[in-house]
Amino acid sequence: MNPPQLILECGATHGGFEGALDLILEASKQGGDFIKFQIFDPEELCQDPTQTFSWVDSKGTTHCRNLRELLQERRLTYSQWAALIRKAKEVGIGFIATVGNLEDVDFLTELDDDVSGIKISSADINHIYLIDQITMCFFKDIHVDTGNAVSRDIQRVIDIVGSDRLVLHYCPKGYPCPDLELNLSRIHALKKEFPGIRIAYSDHGKGTRACLAAVALGVSHIEKVLTRNSSDSGIEHCMGIECHEIRSLQQEIMEVSRLMGSPVQWSPKINPEIRRGIYAKRTLYAGEILGMEDISFRRPERVEGFPADQYRNVLSAVVRNDIEKGQLIAKDDIYHPYML
Repeated sequence: MNPPQLILECGATHGGFEGALDLILEASKQGGDFIKFQIFDPEELCQDPTQTFSWVDSKGTTHCRNLRELLQERRLTYSQWAALIRKAKEVGIGFIATVGNLEDVDFLTELDDDVSGIKISSADINHIYLIDQITMCFFKDIHVDTGNAVSRDIQRVIDIVGSDRLVLHYCPKGYPCPDLELNLSRIHALKKEFPGIRIAYSDHGKGTRACLAAVALGVSHIEKVLTRNSSDSGIEHCMGIECHEIRSLQQEIMEVSRLMGSPVQWSPKINPEIRRGIYAKRTLYAGEILGMEDISFRRPERVEGFPADQYRNVLSAVVRNDIEKGQLIAKDDIYHPYML
């Protein structure tokens, strides 16, 4: 089983250009596979300037703020994003971005060689025109969140993107999502309903237990929020890991993957020493016809005799040569008259 790749989500936690740059450097240093951000225009994304957004921090306190203001605080210019993308490439970590409009897609397409993937949020899974345009101009992995999707939404995306580049993310709802609402069995359901499509897990829970459970369910990627301080009261920080925890999560992912092994039989070579063969339960004499009362099943199995699953080949056979009690019944020791 190939271990899933780790995507470190910093869209809501970077705090600005310098913070984003620092997270890129730390994520690379600690062994992350990809770092992910969100590129957007707050005014284009939110038509209603009064719209609010609520979340819960690490202490259980509920916060509610104007959504446009929240987004504006972490908005970066294209030149800043370009610098971050170049830095990610320089330090050897893949760069993925969630996009919300065609201008963002065009920008990332121009930097195609340095960008590892584009992601569509679950809220935009019905934004077919955007998905169409990404598919036609971006030729690397396209990640799609499915948190707010029904089967027909997902199938429509598959029909547009195809299976080779598509990564479907199971993304529980909530910031953070309570443990009892993570519903990780949804991963298995997605794999069964959409065979041949890579299924990833975007974790909205606290800690890393759900991530490791998702590894055991065979996901292709684990996406986990990265923060400098999980006690920060800002959005998503409480459901993140801190930079010093990246390497240990990677190691745990690798270990669970090793434990899962392969669905192929672990040892195709059968050991006859531990399997049972067919032996004489009493002394058998030439001319006797064998019944169940005359045989016993003992270890080891021998090639010159009969394995336990072939006992019907022994029943009603005639003893050709005397066989001592406890002796293996060899193929040459018996015969079936009707086969002569």
